[in-house]
Amino acid sequence: MWKSEAWDAVRLCFPSENKGSRILLTTRNTEVACDAGTENLSLQMDIMGPDESWNLFKSVAYANGAFSYEFETIGKKIAKKCHGLPLTIAVVAGLLKFKRAIED
Repeated sequence: MWKSEAWDAVRLCFPSENKGSRILLTTRNTEVACDAGTENLSLQMDIMGPDESWNLFKSVAYANGAFSYEFETIGKKIAKKCHGLPLTIAVVAGLLKFKRAIED
């Protein structure tokens, strides 16, 4: 969520008094996190470095086995373009998981 107003619009849909469903709220906006009442539950995450990014990318995209040097070269370029954002890396790598030809 990018704005507190977005949280205000959806918060009424969730039960109160710690009963019912749980949600995972992700935001880079600390104001949204505070408005959601997560002061004691927040986790500030740093951007991943190039090695960490590549390790996450290959663990998702190539989980089913080995890959060629050509795939490694392209995969590292793609991981770099994700700018260290874990969710972006995981989503993009997941989309490429079943691609086994460069043309794909």
